[in-house]
Amino acid sequence: MCLAKNNLGITGARGIMSVAAEMNNIEKLDLSECDLDDECITILAEGLCHCPALKQLNISRNLSSKADKKLRNQSIEALINLLASQCPIESLIICGGRGTQIGADLIPLIDALGSDEKLLHLDISNQAMGNRCASALFKALQTN
Repeated sequence: MCLAKNNLGITGARGIMSVAAEMNNIEKLDLSECDLDDECITILAEGLCHCPALKQLNISRNLSSKADKKLRNQSIEALINLLASQCPIESLIICGGRGTQIGADLIPLIDALGSDEKLLHLDISNQAMGNRCASALFKALQTN
């Protein structure tokens, strides 16, 4: 299901969360460029944990590079929980763009990849990761 480039915001995130457990046939969900902030991503990730068929999630170019640290930590933690949940997600796409590069904020997610056995594809291109993220990524690749 492609909902890319729609102004979904918090209302859309709550709507998707409310039906996620019944989305039995949705294997791909593209929510790129949908005006989803950290609160929206947290809501979505919590709801999608119960999505029985979701294999690919694209949330590219949503998260602002200028975000409240507490909300950013919550959204990254919610994504980590999504990967650890019963949701059969195999592909996570979080590409950055102008104003949506979250760089080092991805380190906890990258660290969690070391113990993840389901995720086969991760696209974090154009995130201005820097050396710390690159080191975390190499470490996760070594352990998994």
